[in-house]
Amino acid sequence: MPFGKKFLLSVNLAGALFLGSGVASEAVAQSQGAGNYVVRFDHWTDTDERDYGEFLQAMGDSGCTTVDACLKGSWNPFHASDPPNITFKSDCANLPYVLRAYFAWKRGLPFSYERSVAPVGGATDTRYSPNGNRVTGRTDVITGSTSGYTLMNALLAATSSASYRFHPDMDGPIPPDFYSVALQAKSIRPGTNIYDPNGHVAVVTRVEGDGRVHFIDAHPDNSITHEYYDLRFVRSRPGQGAGFKNWRPLRLVDYRNGPNGALLGGHVVLATNAEIADFSDEQYFGNGPRPSDDDWADGTFTLNGERVDYYDYVRAKVGNGKLEFDPVKEVGEMVGSNCNDLHYRAQAVDLAIAAGIQSRPEPDRLPRNIYGTNGDWETYSSPSRDARLKTAFKELRDKAERFVEMYEKGDTKHLLYSGHDIVGDMLAAYDAESGKCSVGYTRSNGAPVMLSYEDARKRLFQISFDPYQCIELRWGASDPSELSSCHDSDIKRAWYDAEQNLRNQIDRTYDARMDFSLDELRTPGPGKGVPAPPDTDARAYLVSMQGKVALQTPAAQDTAAAQAIDAAAEQVSQRQQLEDWRQARQAKFAQWRRGSCGRVAEASTSPVMLSEASCTGTATESAPRAQGEIWDFAEGPEMLVLPAGDFEMGSPPDEPGRKTNEGPQHRVEILRSFAVSKTLITFHEWDTCVADGGCKGYSPLDAHWGRGALPVINVSWSDAQAYVAWLNVKTGQHYHLLSEAEWEYAARAGTETPFWWGSTISTDQANYDPVDFPASFSAPGKYRGMPTPAGTFPPNPFGLEDMGANVWQWTADCWNETYGAHPPVHGEAWLTGDCERRVVRGGAFNNTPVYARSAFRFWEVADLRSALVGFRVARDL
Repeated sequence: MPFGKKFLLSVNLAGALFLGSGVASEAVAQSQGAGNYVVRFDHWTDTDERDYGEFLQAMGDSGCTTVDACLKGSWNPFHASDPPNITFKSDCANLPYVLRAYFAWKRGLPFSYERSVAPVGGATDTRYSPNGNRVTGRTDVITGSTSGYTLMNALLAATSSASYRFHPDMDGPIPPDFYSVALQAKSIRPGTNIYDPNGHVAVVTRVEGDGRVHFIDAHPDNSITHEYYDLRFVRSRPGQGAGFKNWRPLRLVDYRNGPNGALLGGHVVLATNAEIADFSDEQYFGNGPRPSDDDWADGTFTLNGERVDYYDYVRAKVGNGKLEFDPVKEVGEMVGSNCNDLHYRAQAVDLAIAAGIQSRPEPDRLPRNIYGTNGDWETYSSPSRDARLKTAFKELRDKAERFVEMYEKGDTKHLLYSGHDIVGDMLAAYDAESGKCSVGYTRSNGAPVMLSYEDARKRLFQISFDPYQCIELRWGASDPSELSSCHDSDIKRAWYDAEQNLRNQIDRTYDARMDFSLDELRTPGPGKGVPAPPDTDARAYLVSMQGKVALQTPAAQDTAAAQAIDAAAEQVSQRQQLEDWRQARQAKFAQWRRGSCGRVAEASTSPVMLSEASCTGTATESAPRAQGEIWDFAEGPEMLVLPAGDFEMGSPPDEPGRKTNEGPQHRVEILRSFAVSKTLITFHEWDTCVADGGCKGYSPLDAHWGRGALPVINVSWSDAQAYVAWLNVKTGQHYHLLSEAEWEYAARAGTETPFWWGSTISTDQANYDPVDFPASFSAPGKYRGMPTPAGTFPPNPFGLEDMGANVWQWTADCWNETYGAHPPVHGEAWLTGDCERRVVRGGAFNNTPVYARSAFRFWEVADLRSALVGFRVARDL
């Protein structure tokens, strides 16, 4: 009964819900309408998952505004089976469980859930544990063990946002309910869950063709809101488990067949990560070289050769594979979404007022943390809701500016706009949508107040999150006539004034201590907010840009034609630069042959015939440990001859920053001399190959960093092999990618320290991100943010440049997790293991110093074309 090629991790816990066979049989015989949970199928099929997604999509499309209404509407195909006196409840963290359990129960499918978790490394509150959690107990729902309604009530008590807070790699010994899903259209779908480590959870209900993700979320007052996925859902360290999660596949085993098709007894087993086809930790570490957990923020996202931020990457990957924005449409839709959020907030505040919380005295202190607490504050306050609302308004302001900047740059690759006045059109869309929006509240004296969209926006940082304050302050009233009906005491007004810096803050700092008294809050300090709010005024920005952005008209500037002209001009420029380089290279080559070999007459200045034998020169002063130089033809790579030798491959256990895959250390003997290119293969060298009909005609993008002497990037492992094949045809020699052992031997150049130059590193020695990790590695330095050209940094004692940092380098080897499985010991490539992944070495400019160590090793999928990966070549003698 496996889910894939491997067996499942089986969990059979004493906590499984189970009744004796007699009771179970009796339960089966009773009507399903009585609510008994009867399991009739031993696993969820693809059809079940599809139908679950359609169940949630219909719910999202309905616009339902409470948990109860969402499950009682006609869009729910099971609603007629529920008695009218049942009330469905849920907050945000319970919602995925309640919906999944409801559907599983009605469909006769197996269900299991985490009943207890514990923090990893210790924490007082598992909802905000800094290193995430681990599962300590599970409950399997077995036929006859409970009713569906009792189960859903049990889930309200058993689950919380802590139920999602797991490292993506964790799948045992007791597996969590969810797995980290690949960022792709078929995987992120209605039914996928989204976890914000600040304590919020949502359920995806629809994915648009352009990649925008719709979701519903619940709140402590059981209300439901409908929104879009955006930067309101933050990223964080992998152990905290932020991001998209799908339900882990499960199967009921060891059951026996009962009456009426029921499956009796048994227990549930869950799939491991390795058994799940679309498991991926990409959303935590990026799609480039995987950083360590501590350096997760160094992970990069590259889309079609272009580096993008995480949120743009998600949008493109779950949509049509392209990153495209319709600025006018999106501005209007974002205004509409903000308007909906204002109405959701109005409903929440009205519930607090109806509960009479505003009539109670203000407590002596704020909660320990205003964003994560319990009781009346959790139910009736609104700091988290308000922070998300403010973030949405700020995102609209920032996107408006981004769209204008894209337009000014002529970025029609990403911007779908064919009009003549982008500022005017976005402003018109803003005004049209905001003009439809108004939100109202009833003052304490019963008088109604109606706020326009812009009125509400202007009050964003005055609206109070504090449920003990009057409704006028909850809506940020400042006019004396509007405030006249607020009967809050001087103490409550003082609290409102003291909370201003907290209202200015849009980041939800769940790890901050906030249980301040009034006097303590009046003094600025950690956990007390920020002195000024961010700019959220999109309209003012657009008004300020009117007349300042060049209008694009068909007659004056047809975008497609302009881009074609620019592209053609760029190609001409590249061809000229390449020709200039080739002429200079031929002159240098001729001079090298005269000076190093003495075999070429003074008059021999014409291009070198490719049939001529190579010339081996002596090592230069900058390469004291090399045996000599080889240069087969002018446009080919300059090579240095490395002597035979032996070395300890890998790192010692006490090396700072060491990874387990760098061990165990083992002796490697390089039996013969071989040659290695002085530098990474450059764009000049690659483009020459393409111009000569080689390299499969593939011209990689340069990520807008330039070409020339910069290392070629956006080449896959097989692309690199195509360049090697071209060299072999041109020269009749045997070029190849370096084996991993050859690479480390070349990088160390006889040294045993973490870097060839010693135990520390500086940005005068290599191109990396100068972060102190460990502190002894690196002093503060210059972060360049892009590759550097050949010749920027001093070479190692073999005369080789960039044998640490700049860009990752492909090697010939298949990936193996450690050196424990009998690796080759004579320098040859390790061609067994996972050959869909190939070893990369050296680290990149955006990595911390630990990646630039000679022993550091990582992998990339062989067909990946990344802006962070290049290569160098070796040659047999």
